[in-house]
Amino acid sequence: MQVSRPTVDLWIRRFEAEHFAGLEDKSRVPHTTPRKVWFPLMIEIYPLQKRPLMPGSFASGAYWPTTRLLSAQ
Repeated sequence: MQVSRPTVDLWIRRFEAEHFAGLEDKSRVPHTTPRKVWFPLMIEIYPLQKRPLMPGSFASGAYWPTTRLLSAQ
């Protein structure tokens, strides 16, 4: 059996900490879902994402006037 040294080190640490129970397979499933959005908040944000960009808004690229950018150099 070919096993990497870091894997063996992990097994040794788990055995020393938990004995034979530490050598059982561990679940890799996350305990929480960080990207799950609360539904009422999602309903509130959706119309904001669909509205057209207003002139001068940050996302339209017109937020920083070119004169300001040139004067900063």
